[in-house]
Amino acid sequence: ADSDMGWAMQEYETRLSYHGALSLFAVERHFNDAAAIDAAMYLRKSGQKIEIWRGDDCIYMETLREVCL
Repeated sequence: ADSDMGWAMQEYETRLSYHGALSLFAVERHFNDAAAIDAAMYLRKSGQKIEIWRGDDCIYMETLREVCL
């Protein structure tokens, strides 16, 4: 199990939108915020905006091009 090896994966919600309409909603597990952001960048297509949430915390919103916290 992850906890046996000292790893603590967290759940993230990735939302990709195009012209304001949600085009992809994914729930994934990653080791840290940077990994979640990298994965979202890989999933997105040209013109899509990215939002990433860890629980109730927005960690990245591309429309702002910065970390939300």
